[in-house]
Amino acid sequence: MDIFKFLEKFKNEYMKNRNLQIDVEEALFSIDSFDKWKESLIKRSKITRKIYLENEELIEKLKEYLNIELNEDIALAFYNVLLEMYENECDDYPVMKLIIDKILPYYTNTNNYGKLVKIYHMLAFEYYEAFGRTGEAKYIKQACEWYKKVISYKDYYSEIKDSDERIQIFIAYSNLIAPFGQMKDGTKDMVFDYYDQVLEFFNSKLVQDLDGKNEYFIKHIEQIKRDILYVDEGIETATDKVKSRFYDLVDNYPLVEDDLEGNYFRAKCKADLLRGIVSKDSIMEKITNNIESLPLPNYDSDPDDTLLLILNYHNNAIDLYDLICNSASDKNKYLDRVLDKLIKVHTQIPYGFYTQMMNNVCQEFYRDLHGILTDYKDKKSLLLKLILVRQPTTYIHSLMVSEIASIIAKEMIEENPEFFIGPLNINSIEDVKNKKEDILSYILNAGLLHDVGKCFIVDIVNRQNRRLSSEEFSLIKTHPSLGLKMIEEDMDFKDYFDIMDGHHKWYNDLGGYPLEFNKKESPYSFYIDLITIADCMDAATDILGRNYTSGKNFDTLYQELVKESGTRYNPKIVKFIGDHKSLYQKLSDLTSDGRANIYFKAYQEILK
Repeated sequence: MDIFKFLEKFKNEYMKNRNLQIDVEEALFSIDSFDKWKESLIKRSKITRKIYLENEELIEKLKEYLNIELNEDIALAFYNVLLEMYENECDDYPVMKLIIDKILPYYTNTNNYGKLVKIYHMLAFEYYEAFGRTGEAKYIKQACEWYKKVISYKDYYSEIKDSDERIQIFIAYSNLIAPFGQMKDGTKDMVFDYYDQVLEFFNSKLVQDLDGKNEYFIKHIEQIKRDILYVDEGIETATDKVKSRFYDLVDNYPLVEDDLEGNYFRAKCKADLLRGIVSKDSIMEKITNNIESLPLPNYDSDPDDTLLLILNYHNNAIDLYDLICNSASDKNKYLDRVLDKLIKVHTQIPYGFYTQMMNNVCQEFYRDLHGILTDYKDKKSLLLKLILVRQPTTYIHSLMVSEIASIIAKEMIEENPEFFIGPLNINSIEDVKNKKEDILSYILNAGLLHDVGKCFIVDIVNRQNRRLSSEEFSLIKTHPSLGLKMIEEDMDFKDYFDIMDGHHKWYNDLGGYPLEFNKKESPYSFYIDLITIADCMDAATDILGRNYTSGKNFDTLYQELVKESGTRYNPKIVKFIGDHKSLYQKLSDLTSDGRANIYFKAYQEILK
């Protein structure tokens, strides 16, 4: 096929498949009938499997065409595919990277600065997104380098003919100023340097002659003037030089147009508080009163403005409470007045309403509550509602793991109570019998919590439209540490730390991940083995959720467990399952027809 026709076909079919996948996912959330819902789930599985196979074939063909020698027309055809995927939110980085690796050297050698600023901006954006998911410094470091690469092309500004390409330079400045302004690691001097540079550059004769009256450019400069206010994060520990610059910025701020919920309000409060211009109580009363007075969002009408106000008030309140209040009791004096309302707002945000953005909002809210809530049950309930339940794929898998592990444990406790001695203050067989319900409750919760870390890499976990790249596999392997990082300072969850960190480590400790986790030394090793086997049972037999694989029947799976018994899997658990026919049958039923019932229960809960 002609390369131009193929690239057009590739772009259209890849994007069509993406939209189709979104449609079949969203269809599941509009069905109440169990029979219709099950039909829709089976249809979704078949369609997604078809998409997976089609996309794999398209990608292999693309790789063949990438061997062709480039000229201006062919390079432009590749570039246009890249640009349309990015601008239509089909920015599938491993696929885009294949194209970038081909055309970037060509545009570098031909000094096409306009194309280069767009390509480097795409690279920077994708790595900044990876940082947002994982918190790993290597991603933000690389994103920063690429944004700086975009900025470097300002030396060729007049040679970049398209204003949509020239604006990338100002967007790059904005994307350096806002995130780095919020960091507390001594980057604020650098942020102010970028701020001075971009304003000076925009006001230069060169830029003014070309774009000074362009509303799009003016809008971005105004956004940068708002972004610089993010340097207020951690300003109380900054150097005197940085504080002085911050005070000057606030006192001479040119865009005082937001109200109590805006960046300027928060920055001015901090500047005035640090200089002793206003009292702590006056600020706290003001912001707390405004949260109390706001109505709850009505999702049947137009919730955007009300929800945005509440979220902004909340963000400012938490930030200022942390700065102003010297003790937990001091902070709670204000938080107690608004906490129930804030929890209600966050837990009632419907799935499907700006899903990814609201997932991030709920995750951040849970982190804010981390040091405030004291009741373990409240914390666990909110962890499930704010994070796990908002990720349907991970939540359903976690429910299945809980159910499988609980079924096995119920029978093992009766015949082999000695396996459960050790953790949870269980010191004897008598303790096991007396605390049976506590043990089962712990196992149920362990199944629910084991994969919480996947909620921070959702787009990779849910990737079912093609084979995962090696880098994506590496990111998947970070999910135990991501989950542990979120709760490791909360000793109320200490009994789950090893489960979260070690459920992918092999029974013999010689395989799996993370490598540094020593399962043999963990007092929870038996419980980890139980969750590991339950995890494997669900993943291997799932034909409704993991559509990139056809799924195995339980008999085939069990033979694999037997084969790797003693190395990957606990031989005592594997043998126990095989020796007990009724248990074997229960697990076989649950991982086949019984799975749909668990799925429907989960989706109904998500839609509440």
